Amino acid sequence: MASVPDEEQSPGRVDGENRDRRQEEQVVPNGRSQPRDVRWDSHPTHPMAKAALREQDGVNTIPREGGTMAELNIDGIHHLRLTVTDVQRSREFYTGLLGFQVAAESPPADDPAADEVFKILFGGVVLSRGNLVMGLRPMAPAGDRFHPDRVGLDHLSFGVASREELEQAVQLFDERGVTHGVITRLAGFGIDVLPFDDPDGIQLELTAPVAP
Repeated sequence: MASVPDEEQSPGRVDGENRDRRQEEQVVPNGRSQPRDVRWDSHPTHPMAKAALREQDGVNTIPREGGTMAELNIDGIHHLRLTVTDVQRSREFYTGLLGFQVAAESPPADDPAADEVFKILFGGVVLSRGNLVMGLRPMAPAGDRFHPDRVGLDHLSFGVASREELEQAVQLFDERGVTHGVITRLAGFGIDVLPFDDPDGIQLELTAPVAP
């Protein structure tokens, strides 16, 4: 999503006193403030001004003592893992409903490799669909439920091709008894979304682009 529409942005207001002070001062890396008339961009020889102008292979760099710190050039999400209460139940949900395939799973407890594999999979399973790799980690206590207002994940959204697929998903969710919301259009983002829950109450979505 390239930008947040104006009507959906948080106001981000500051009181008059803070606003006036921010107009007069600017914070520098050592935590101190400096008057506006000595901004880095007014002094081309200042190290921070040089950093703002320098690019290496499209990656901005910021000087630091003893060397250069580069902005990391990440390339999408490599994988994700969800903590669940019942790995078999979650496995059936994601494979049977969302079409994931099992890519790796934990060996039986009596397998000689079980202890070493547990350090990686924690008794869970790795699923894949297309380019998405997702692990299920059964380390939550029985009866625990996901809550979006705790630190961590808010929701996970899977893409589909069209609103028609969202409408088909509603029918499928109803047939399978899956808790879900209604299809909602976020016009500012050009998408339609359908929220639903996994067996642990983890908030999921299907997202489709709005047809031109």
